[in-house]
Amino acid sequence: MSERSWIERLRDNYVNSDTAFDRLLPKELRHLSAVHWTPFDVAVKVAVLLNLGPDERVLDVGSGIGKQCLIGASASRGMWFGVERVAPLVNYGRRLATELNVASRVVLLQGDAFDVDWTLFDALYLFNPFELPIAGRANLPAMPYHIAAVKAQRRLARMKIGARVVVLNGFGGVMPPSYRVVFRERLPRLSTELVMWLKVNEHDPHDVA
Repeated sequence: MSERSWIERLRDNYVNSDTAFDRLLPKELRHLSAVHWTPFDVAVKVAVLLNLGPDERVLDVGSGIGKQCLIGASASRGMWFGVERVAPLVNYGRRLATELNVASRVVLLQGDAFDVDWTLFDALYLFNPFELPIAGRANLPAMPYHIAAVKAQRRLARMKIGARVVVLNGFGGVMPPSYRVVFRERLPRLSTELVMWLKVNEHDPHDVA
């Protein structure tokens, strides 16, 4: 399916830009959009890159309000899962999934990403999930950034061969050597890169110290 036809399907769902998406949000959440959530055009590209089959599952680690999952499910196949610690964001994301008619293929979980078994998924999406706390939620206990990054590396090393991992602006760690880059694009507007990795070898216990 071409990227244009994906965007046409999104337009049919009246979500065709960051501005359109932000209009669906309560005013008190809109200021979070530019910092914490994937830009619309990048979210479409992530969905195109992952190219999920109808029986495949992707996990967005640190999904916020679920923007990537909502846009991805609006324009592609497969099941989109998100895990987010901030309960009000999860609850509102679930409302949006119903409003956008994608609730049958979007599952937004409230909790710690490390309480989820990543090996149950065919693909992962990581948008710098461990660095920036959601504004106003500083009361949530935070895991030190470097510890979270190492834990993520270990989880990534255990993914099955063929797993795809799309990373926007890094995740704080280093991809295990069992992965190779299959796509890389510099995004000057965001001063970062969008990269897709493919798991090509079995997990080596020495992948991550």
